[in-house]
Amino acid sequence: MDAWDAALAAQADQLTTNGNSLADHFSESMAQVGYDRMERYLNRAWNKAGIAPPQDEDCTQSVFMVLLQRWGRDNFENLATHVGRDGLSTLVTRESPVGLDFLRALDQIKKQTQRQMSRQTFLADESNAIAADRGYAGPDEIAMGRDMEQIIRASLAPREADLIRSTIQGDTPSEIAARWGVSAKTVSNVKSEALNKLRVVLGEKLDIDFRGQ
Repeated sequence: MDAWDAALAAQADQLTTNGNSLADHFSESMAQVGYDRMERYLNRAWNKAGIAPPQDEDCTQSVFMVLLQRWGRDNFENLATHVGRDGLSTLVTRESPVGLDFLRALDQIKKQTQRQMSRQTFLADESNAIAADRGYAGPDEIAMGRDMEQIIRASLAPREADLIRSTIQGDTPSEIAARWGVSAKTVSNVKSEALNKLRVVLGEKLDIDFRGQ
């Protein structure tokens, strides 16, 4: 009788162990489904924002890192499991705390990336225009300076630098004028002076680069 009871107990332990393993596997599977759903949603958001591969993958990982830091690993994995099981509905609405955190992280990374892209585009456009005027090749061929912030600091007064940074980030002259408490015309005048200074510095850099070739 003791041997029979021991066999039954061992079988029950094995069933419990197998049941726990299956539950863990199911949870891991649902978490992976949740990660995949979040990644697809974020990829669509990056595409709409004009953020192309491979930069979109970095943006997705940045969002996940923001959420990991904010929630901790356990809560983040629990959320992924929930999304895998029930879908994205609670994650893409600002009416739920987790949705608000998720969308804020998305907006934060999107704006940071768009500002970086704007800086690169602004510098490339200015550099190309100057190079064309001087009969030089474009900045990609001469490795034109990539750090817009360094060029702004070296070339402009603080107010001019603030204006150019705001312009790069997408602020209109009217918005800048309202923040400064001046007319849009004043902002336009300051912008023209700032751009002229930048073009002088970029032109000098072009000349140095070509003399060094």
